[in-house]
Amino acid sequence: SVDVLEHLKIEHAVYTDLPAECPNCRSRLFERVKLGERYLWDEPQGSTLVAIHLFVPKLRCLACKSSALVTVQWIYPGSRLTSRSAKSILDFLAKEQSFAQIARDTGVGAARIQTLLRAACKELDMMHGNKLSKCTGVDDFWLGRKVTFTIGDTGPGGALNAILEDRETPTLRAALASFSNSAEVEILTLDFCDEILKAAKEGDEVHPATLPKAEPAINHFHYGKYVIKGFDAAIGQ
Repeated sequence: SVDVLEHLKIEHAVYTDLPAECPNCRSRLFERVKLGERYLWDEPQGSTLVAIHLFVPKLRCLACKSSALVTVQWIYPGSRLTSRSAKSILDFLAKEQSFAQIARDTGVGAARIQTLLRAACKELDMMHGNKLSKCTGVDDFWLGRKVTFTIGDTGPGGALNAILEDRETPTLRAALASFSNSAEVEILTLDFCDEILKAAKEGDEVHPATLPKAEPAINHFHYGKYVIKGFDAAIGQ
């Protein structure tokens, strides 16, 4: 059944994908001990939040009397979200929406959104084998009201390598040093940012210069702004 409220829809459902047999004795006969309840956020439908009130059977084997675990496959691990809700949140993050805006549009708290982002970053690290491309870029990224650094492949078909916790030079230097091939980077794209250049080309007591061979290159967006600013200044004079 479904309850429809203003900007909120609550779907009441019973999970029916039950185990085929007991994992201990392989019996196929169960009794339902009780119905457990889960409250989940699902993918929003436009401006309407969607919640699922899910009843999950608690089963016991009639043969050996052991409990049979019922696992809901489409719940995002360790959360009160469906997997498609988690995917929607990551899509919103990719569009650089703030934590507050995403929380308002999905019903999910800002802390959970940050946890999803960290997990996605770890998956990216594994996917890319913790290696940088020959053309690597560092740029600012706003997480809510907090500015951080991103590290990405800025060559053709580029990809995101990491989102850092803050915008501090030591954090960026340590992150760049964590990649196994940082010495192979040939081009570093950046804006007019001394912190990025310092983290890449200067070492400290913990890490040597992280991108010793990389030639700095100002990305076209910031270079264009700099040129336009120069023309505006000339016209103003």
